[in-house]
Amino acid sequence: IDVRVIAATSRDLKAMVDAGSFRADWKPIPHFGLTGGYSFLYFRASDTIASKTFTFKQTLHGPIAGIGLYF
Repeated sequence: IDVRVIAATSRDLKAMVDAGSFRADWKPIPHFGLTGGYSFLYFRASDTIASKTFTFKQTLHGPIAGIGLYF
């Protein structure tokens, strides 16, 4: 889902929701922006090596924060 709203005062707000994350980008003035959100990723895989099963899994999650300069 990608939602984009442009206000009459030329401020740009963009909100995104993906599988496991959401984020909002806001440009209050030209050439400057702020980003905030949260992300979650779970990864799991297994393979057989030398007649033994090797399994690994990883979970990553946390906040997203950023400042951008756009030119």
